[in-house]
Amino acid sequence: MSIKRILKNNEWDAIRDANIPSAANPYATINDLGSITGGNQLISGGASYSGTGLVFDVSALEYTIAGVPYNTVATQVTLNAGDPANPRFDAIVADELEVVSVVQGVPAVTPSTPAIGEDQILVQYILVGANATTPSITTEYVYREDQTSDWQGSLSGTNNTADFSSTTPAPQQGTFCCLAEVGRYGKPYGVRFATGSPVSRADYVQLSFWVYLTQNMAAAGKLRGYVFAYADNTTTSTDYLGWARWDQYLDFSLTGVWQLVSIPTALFATNPAITTIGFLNFTLWPNTGSFDPVEFALDDIKLMTGYGPGLNVATIDVLEEGVIIGDTAKLNFVNGTDTEVSVIDDPINNKIDIEINRQFAVEDNGAAIEPTIKGINFTGAGVSVATPGGSNPKVVVTIPGGGGGSGGWTRVTEATATRTAAADEFILVDAVTCTITLPAPADNTVIAIKAIVTPTDIQINTSGVGINIDGTDYSVTGLSLTSQWEQITLISDGSDWFIY
Repeated sequence: MSIKRILKNNEWDAIRDANIPSAANPYATINDLGSITGGNQLISGGASYSGTGLVFDVSALEYTIAGVPYNTVATQVTLNAGDPANPRFDAIVADELEVVSVVQGVPAVTPSTPAIGEDQILVQYILVGANATTPSITTEYVYREDQTSDWQGSLSGTNNTADFSSTTPAPQQGTFCCLAEVGRYGKPYGVRFATGSPVSRADYVQLSFWVYLTQNMAAAGKLRGYVFAYADNTTTSTDYLGWARWDQYLDFSLTGVWQLVSIPTALFATNPAITTIGFLNFTLWPNTGSFDPVEFALDDIKLMTGYGPGLNVATIDVLEEGVIIGDTAKLNFVNGTDTEVSVIDDPINNKIDIEINRQFAVEDNGAAIEPTIKGINFTGAGVSVATPGGSNPKVVVTIPGGGGGSGGWTRVTEATATRTAAADEFILVDAVTCTITLPAPADNTVIAIKAIVTPTDIQINTSGVGINIDGTDYSVTGLSLTSQWEQITLISDGSDWFIY
């Protein structure tokens, strides 16, 4: 038995045009939804200890839950005091309601981190000691009040200036802030802080600082803010640790307020074997033609540790032929056997271009003649190239033999005395002592020289110094024919000669 239902006109219109929102079908359909990928991921932002009690500053956050993007404004959270007997881990989280809160862990002799809900994203774990009223955090101050009290402040680059003891804007903490103008961008160019006593990277897992924008950065022509890190108080390439973009941890168009930036130091990943950090450079990208300076302020720059387990860093799955091998936060492309890799950053289009070129060697009886070519172009009358395919791919090149014209002999001559050969000549040497000089090299010219007597001193010379036969200069001392009926056949590429 079948069941039929008579639809009203508007119901029929809604089904018929289900992919087109309308008065009859006013709801967003699957075609109207943006591309969504699964997973919960903190994209930017973080937490930093305020310096008071168990109060933590949380920056503006950008994150996804089940692939849906969310944002929160900067706020503070306060953790409960420590358990009288045992430590615990707490977690600062954000949820689908764009609310930042604390998930309190269970105290234990060896505490575990608390479970995070499917509708939450982890911002930071905090270790709260037994009976603690402040967190167990170690701080390395980079900048608080002036140019010299903490790390040494300095400048480098065209139109880059700074007042390291500025009272404007009103500092985030203390009496002064660093008011900077940056015109020239670069790893060593900007507002810099260095110490002669570098600290352990393993001990300090978070870089925290406050930024005050006095103007809309995009409108001023600056699209990114970078911090570059080095192992000690120099900017040599061997001490380079990498970079992080601090513009991704705040609103780059928001002016007139202090914004917190909290960056995991694990992002400085260029030379992971280096164990120290002692130099930070804050700068703006890109450069303009005249290095026009743009103003911003920095305050309360510090490295911190003691939070607990590190943040999860965004990763990608790595697959081979559709089978997942693992996941990683970074990829390193290296040259392989007969393979050359080129990786080019394209910041204008927010992408990285990767080009992989397969190279192969040309061999003569197993000996490489040219090991790094990427292709061969076969030319000439009657030359054909075919690719039969199959399980063992190969290329078949057919080169016809004989005939006249370029690439073949046009005449056979006899030499009874020293002379110069002509292009495309087959010479029969009928003198026991004789020198045959090759003509100037010309592309695809073929010459053959054959001894029809037993030689005493038959030589083949090139026409000038620097013109080689198989890589050897025979312009003075020639290439010898040493026995009767011995033959040497040569072909030119336009610069030199080669035996074939």
